[in-house]
Amino acid sequence: MKKILIAFIAFVVILWAPWIVFSSASLQFIIEDSFYSERIHVEITGLEKGLFYTLSAEKVIIRGPGGELLVFDSVRSRIDPLSLMMLKLRLTAAGNIGGGTFSGNLRLGKGAGQMLFDVKQADISKIPLLQKMGLQGTGTISGRVSLMYDSVTIVFATEKVSFEPSLVAGIKLPLNFFHKATGSLTAKDNIITIESVSLEGKDVFARLKGRIQNSLTDMTMELMPGRTVIENPLFLAEFERYKVSPGYYAIPVRGNLSL
Repeated sequence: MKKILIAFIAFVVILWAPWIVFSSASLQFIIEDSFYSERIHVEITGLEKGLFYTLSAEKVIIRGPGGELLVFDSVRSRIDPLSLMMLKLRLTAAGNIGGGTFSGNLRLGKGAGQMLFDVKQADISKIPLLQKMGLQGTGTISGRVSLMYDSVTIVFATEKVSFEPSLVAGIKLPLNFFHKATGSLTAKDNIITIESVSLEGKDVFARLKGRIQNSLTDMTMELMPGRTVIENPLFLAEFERYKVSPGYYAIPVRGNLSL
């Protein structure tokens, strides 16, 4: 009986000791250091330890060269106890982003951090990375966010969205024609790459590809309007000059963009 009691006490000590030893400041350093690079890093505010390997934070901010890319708030997390002993943290996390919610997991290690989160119904006007691309409007966006040490990738689809006409690098884009968008983009170093963004509206379809490096854009919007759009005098006045062939327009977006 005595041996069982000693074994139980030893188990409790082993289980609790790492959580007692590591302060909030130490845990914050481990998390931020896992994603620190010259161009992209993670910043945490208001980190607090809870009971039995739980953490909470007011904000978790992913920053790039031009400022905030993504902001998570009211973050709640739980650490795998064994991973803390090995100094390679594994966590589950949930909270809010842009008025929507997120949930997912993290794997942390010096210079080798990984985040993978699912995002639901975030307000597109509250996602800094989208604002940097010149996307303005109302509606929500859902998808997946992946942070791999020095890069951020977003795969997304919009819901109940109403875009505003956008002026990107001095070029007017008819985003107000569209009510749905799907696609993916990546931010790495000082480059935002738009792998492919598809836009759908009433009798019109478009694709946007290219990249933004430093403050220079090099993108193309391929616009494929139907008859009702083509016959609109306002469309003709603005976009007839970009016509390549019947029903196909290519709008070059090249120039300076403030990031």
